[in-house]
Amino acid sequence: MDKRLEKKEVEASVCHTGEVLETLRRIARAADLHSRHLMRCYGLTAPQVVVLNHVERLGDACTASGLARGASLSQGTITSILTQLEQRGYLRRRRREDDRRRVSVELTAKGRACVGSAPPPLQEHFIAALGQLQDWEQTLLVSSLQRVAGMMEGPTPAGVEVAETAQPALVL
Repeated sequence: MDKRLEKKEVEASVCHTGEVLETLRRIARAADLHSRHLMRCYGLTAPQVVVLNHVERLGDACTASGLARGASLSQGTITSILTQLEQRGYLRRRRREDDRRRVSVELTAKGRACVGSAPPPLQEHFIAALGQLQDWEQTLLVSSLQRVAGMMEGPTPAGVEVAETAQPALVL
């Protein structure tokens, strides 16, 4: 009896694994399509919008490592995004006067104007639908997504850099 029960559990798990994989692909595709839309219409990707929003929120305390943690991105990805945004005049990096080893990141006037008028990094219909959910439903959704992210992150392979995350990257 126990072996038949285990077989059914494994079959159910395989079935749900496929559903999870399909759902994750749909989410990734929707995020990619929205990022492409942002690039076509505004010249910015969703991660670039997220980084600009974090730079504004952190203000004078903004550093590349702080951005990596806050935006849940690797140090290498943050460096690449900062370089692109700096070359396009949205922000600047400069050595701090109190500690020359540290580099501050700050918005330029163009960057501040962009943050004020930039579209949200998520689809507006998603933001509206999320806002229609009860508070407990939003909490459950966030908790489930955080659990899925944790399950997918799993153990880090040797030699792979991963940003330590203290908070979710989604900026609504």
